[in-house]
Formats: sequence, structure tokens, C-alpha cells
Amino acid sequence: MNAPGIFPNEPIHRLQEVLFPARGRPPDLYLQAEPGAVEFSGGTLACLAGTRLDFGTWFNSFYLGFWSAHAQIRGLILRLSFHGALRITVELRREGVPPRVLARQEVEGAGEPFVLPLPDPGEVGRLALVLDCLGPCRLVEAAFCTDVAPAPVRLSIGICTFNREEQLRVTLDNLARIRASL
Repeated sequence: MNAPGIFPNEPIHRLQEVLFPARGRPPDLYLQAEPGAVEFSGGTLACLAGTRLDFGTWFNSFYLGFWSAHAQIRGLILRLSFHGALRITVELRREGVPPRVLARQEVEGAGEPFVLPLPDPGEVGRLALVLDCLGPCRLVEAAFCTDVAPAPVRLSIGICTFNREEQLRVTLDNLARIRASL
């Protein structure tokens, strides 16, 4: 979670939050944008007018096949908190096929939550959030949510450290902080 407490006590269930670039990590894993057009500061992303933020990346694509098979989701919603004017686009992306726009809307925000219901794409693939900054913008939070509690998901993780226990400890501490903020 980028900024704890943005959507507390609301009748939606966060499935996957959009992660912002972590210091020292390759930003291309999180988003694609023109170099120098985005600044990460204080848990938010500040963007210049005309910037395109493409979150259809390794960490931030929403994989419909996996979520649908393991969590039985319905009523998918995109939820954002931002300052400025944005064109919000959600695309369905599949290998070897041009992206299909599922939703597009231009909105202005002053930090309040904005909700965009998403249509059922009718097929599996990955959802990509694309934001076009129509003026200077600051993104506080974005998440794929549902209005129906998903089926419980149980996961197990196996980690091979290759003698890098200290790096693993730092990663696990970060994951624990994220979990505590949910």
C-alpha cells in the first residue's frame, strides 16, 4: 500500500493495489513513463502535464485469469485518489492481440476517492491502467477492487535465498509493514 488509510471502512474489497516504484528498484517493473516526467515523493507520484503513466507492467497488471480462477471475483472496480485532471483508461491486454479499451473517462480530482466500475471483459488477459495527465497531477492511490467479498485465497511461498538472508529479512519486513497497513 502506498498511503495507508486512503479507503478505510468502505464497502469494497481491495484485490490488488497499484504499487509505486521502490527506491533502488527498476521503475519499469512498476510503470512506464517518459524519463524525468514522474517524481516519487511522500508516498505519491507527481507528474508533469502531458505525462502518460502505463501501469500495465510486471507488478501492476491485474491478471484476470488468476484472480477469476482463485478468488471468484465479480463486480470489478477501479478506485483512485489523485489531485489534478486525468484521462483514465483501462485496457484488456492479451498476447498477440491489440489492446482493447474497457473503460475510459476524463476526471478531475482533489484527493477524494474516485470509483470507475469496469465491465466484464468476457475473456481472460491482463488489465492495464493507463493514466494521461491533462495537467500537473499527483497520484495518491489506485487499486483494483470488487464490491463482493472474494472467495478466500490461500498461498504458500517458497524462497531460495542463495546466502542473501539479510536482503530477505529486509524484504519480509517491508511485506509485514504493507500487511499491517491493510
